[in-house]
Amino acid sequence: MIIETLIHGSKELKVGISELDNRAGLTDSQMIDVARHASEGLLALRLFDPANIAAPIHVLSAAQNALNAWLGDYAITRSLDLEIVVYASAQRQIDRALALLGLRPGLSTVGVVMIGSSETDLKAALARLSSDIGPERPTPFAPTEERLKRVAEAFGVSESEIDILAGGRTVEERVEALARCVVGRVSVVAVES
Repeated sequence: MIIETLIHGSKELKVGISELDNRAGLTDSQMIDVARHASEGLLALRLFDPANIAAPIHVLSAAQNALNAWLGDYAITRSLDLEIVVYASAQRQIDRALALLGLRPGLSTVGVVMIGSSETDLKAALARLSSDIGPERPTPFAPTEERLKRVAEAFGVSESEIDILAGGRTVEERVEALARCVVGRVSVVAVES
């Protein structure tokens, strides 16, 4: 799990980001039940379809923007976990956000984002999720050509935008450039709020 610090004013919280293999073959409604039980003691825990996530920085940026909106009283939704999905999708409409990143039947992997007051709380929640869903993937949202094409299309990022920001031609460098483009679109949701 990737753990980072989120800051809003003098308040510091921890965010955990991961991707789990759905070895248990859980349905979307079963995963929601698992998340509900695992979220005890956390401010937010959200499971999502990881297909349209560019890279961990994409989720981290969405979590920071969602926390700012939540604590700054300009949130779009009624829950912090859904606010993260709204920002990660770069959509202001909840239905569109869920169409892009919501859980759906048949997912082989599931993305995880959680916010809590300590790393210990995040690790405990991930352990509960892993025991019911499946193990963590060693590289969450691994860079592939397929991910590059799918995410670029989902967020309207052109090949020329990627070329301008890419430091090279490897898939890793191109996905990193794509992630920077997507983070820009995520931040626009905050500006429009």
